[in-house]
Amino acid sequence: GAGSLQLGALIALANAATVAISILLVKRLSDSETPLMILTQFAIFSTLLLALPAIWVWRWPDLWGWALAVGIALAATVGQYFWVQAFKAGEMSAVAPFEYLRLPFAVFVGWLVWGEMPVVWTYVGAAIVIASALYIAHREHQLARERRRAEAARPVAPPVP
Repeated sequence: GAGSLQLGALIALANAATVAISILLVKRLSDSETPLMILTQFAIFSTLLLALPAIWVWRWPDLWGWALAVGIALAATVGQYFWVQAFKAGEMSAVAPFEYLRLPFAVFVGWLVWGEMPVVWTYVGAAIVIASALYIAHREHQLARERRRAEAARPVAPPVP
């Protein structure tokens, strides 16, 4: 019926779950692995995971397609490198909300490249996402400051001889 989940909705839910797992893995791995190793592991795993479905629809790209593919690969690699560095340097709860800033950037690129004008609800949603990210960042900053004050106020135990 109209209320049932359709294939597109199920794929979107699977994507959200996969992204959440990816964020958790990157945070965990960033404690022990270098960003280059994490990116290499991600590239190998993604290639193996996506090779089979790609075979069904593969078409050899022309020169412009190769140029676009290389450009996307370079931009994605640089973006993922900084994403891994952010999770290594900061708390996951403070860094993760900024992942949602992709929405306003996607709207801007859609307008710039394809001339798409978003509906008003896109702006409302983007405002909610940005406000939430700013609130979480502000809250995390306050909590970090409180933790530093608590550690500074804690008496230092004398060394044991």
